[in-house]
Amino acid sequence: MKFKVVLACSLAIAGASVAHADSVKVGAPIVLSGSSAVVGQTGLHGLQMAIEDINAAGGLLGKTVELVVADDAGNPATANTVTRDMILNNEVVAMFPGSNSASGSAEQVLAGQYKVPAFFFSATDISLTTTNFNKYTFQMSPSTYMDPRAWATYVKGLGAKHVYIINPDINYGRSYADNFKKGLADNGSGAEIVGEQYPAVGTSDFSSYISAAIAAKPDFLYLGLLPGDQVSFLRQAKGYGLFDITKIGAPNAVDVVSTMREEAPKGLNVRGVTPLFFEGGDPEIQKFTERYQKLYGKWPTEWPVVAYAAVQAWAEAVKKANSFESDAIATALSGQSVKTLRGEVEFRECDHQGMVPVYIGQVADKVDPTYGFPLLVNFQKIEAKDMAMPCDEAVALQKKK
Repeated sequence: MKFKVVLACSLAIAGASVAHADSVKVGAPIVLSGSSAVVGQTGLHGLQMAIEDINAAGGLLGKTVELVVADDAGNPATANTVTRDMILNNEVVAMFPGSNSASGSAEQVLAGQYKVPAFFFSATDISLTTTNFNKYTFQMSPSTYMDPRAWATYVKGLGAKHVYIINPDINYGRSYADNFKKGLADNGSGAEIVGEQYPAVGTSDFSSYISAAIAAKPDFLYLGLLPGDQVSFLRQAKGYGLFDITKIGAPNAVDVVSTMREEAPKGLNVRGVTPLFFEGGDPEIQKFTERYQKLYGKWPTEWPVVAYAAVQAWAEAVKKANSFESDAIATALSGQSVKTLRGEVEFRECDHQGMVPVYIGQVADKVDPTYGFPLLVNFQKIEAKDMAMPCDEAVALQKKK
């Protein structure tokens, strides 16, 4: 790589690195271990690629960009420690958190406290744009208000009337389920929730959850587990014949198909936050996938695409503001649009939610010979304006802090 990566693994290491006058540092407190590790590991690649491109083009405002990386382990306490270290000891001028929502909340608090612009590319809990909101943070992915309402629209289209929910037992999972149920009620689908379960993150044996879901006889099961747990569930569910009795919908589309490959359940309904590997994909993203494959010897998940776009958004704000100063960055992006790899992204002034679409389709019947896993077909693109929380509601929640 053509840029410097600083590993902020401890106070001693973090403190040992001193910024040079001709460089600036940005931080990546991300999950590199545990059930969500694929998010941080692949997202890190996207951050690295984006920063390499910035430096190859001459840097920003005459300075090269260095990346400080720390594993938050998907744990809020760890996230607090490593993020505070990179702010105070490495003096990062921006952050790109890539973890679950629990860690993201801890990282957002520190971004506000120390006035460091932060671009969240994977943590999606609605609290990031409502009750925990501060003007220095920006959301790059659909929130847990938007995404479940996209699913509610999709389920209505399927005509499903008996719905089951299995989500992780964390705030993200509970919030997501609540908004999914509200979305179904608001859109007049007439769907009844016939059961819901919340297994702990890291659960390995899902037999009791699968048996309970089968007994409830749903015609649609929403499976919102984190990527590693989701793959484990799907493998076990195939053995129980769950796919023979109900349709299943799951996020993390590319994580599922690229990990399970020929095992990926055919016809599984999946959600993506970029058009990556959906039929007829965007040409710019296809170029990115080819470059990624050459660099890392595998095809990307969605997270490096969103992470790359996060760096682009920050870099465009720096150019527009002609400054790395936090308030200038916040002003340059609030209520504005920027061009990124995933398309034009507008950050609403009221909550800094990136107005990005959701893609929902199915796993194809055949493995694509180019990629070694099935493509995602028959997709619907659900626009942000049809999912996002109204600004007056978001602002009202912000005032309850």
